[in-house]
Amino acid sequence: MSMSLYIILALEQIPSATDINSAAEKLSVPLEISVTDNLSSQSGFLPMKVSGSESGVEVYVYDASKLKDEIPPNSEVNFSTSIAFQFRWGGEMKEMIAAFYTAKVLMLTYNGVAFDSESGIYVSAEQISQGADAMSQMQE
Repeated sequence: MSMSLYIILALEQIPSATDINSAAEKLSVPLEISVTDNLSSQSGFLPMKVSGSESGVEVYVYDASKLKDEIPPNSEVNFSTSIAFQFRWGGEMKEMIAAFYTAKVLMLTYNGVAFDSESGIYVSAEQISQGADAMSQMQE
């Protein structure tokens, strides 16, 4: 069974891997995306390092208007002018941690909104941050 977490950003341009890595460093998030390509065509596994260990997660980037019929409306989101990152993982804890840390960076840096498809609810940056930290401690 795979799970998905959506991060919706009110941006016209998709942040690059370099931008996300820089933001992670500023926020002291132990994350480094291993590619330097533009993420606008990202579709599939995205390699990264989490706390120095090889990891990664499936990442899909697209126009958020495609989500209008898939997730409930939110007053903070204009789906027609936003971009979406979808993180997908199976049962691998390292992939879930990679997804949550990347989501944390995106949310805190770009004021993103997160939707957890498993629970069917929007979650705050604080909840994402706490989840990432708790999972990372369990992994140690």
